[in-house]
Amino acid sequence: MNDESTTARVIWGYLALITFGVFGIHRFMLGRPFTGILYACTGGLLGLGLVFDFFIGVLYMATTRGDY
Repeated sequence: MNDESTTARVIWGYLALITFGVFGIHRFMLGRPFTGILYACTGGLLGLGLVFDFFIGVLYMATTRGDY
């Protein structure tokens, strides 16, 4: 994956996390529909998932594109 695409995915992922994180929108955008539904039903895993995603999750998901 090229650097421009990765950078754009990280930026959009963080914007979605900050604005609609409790609804799991960032998870859907980055190709993780199961955890997106889980976040939507539990309010971002009661906020703990949001903290994890803010520090680690979005970068990890954006760089691997779900190929793990």
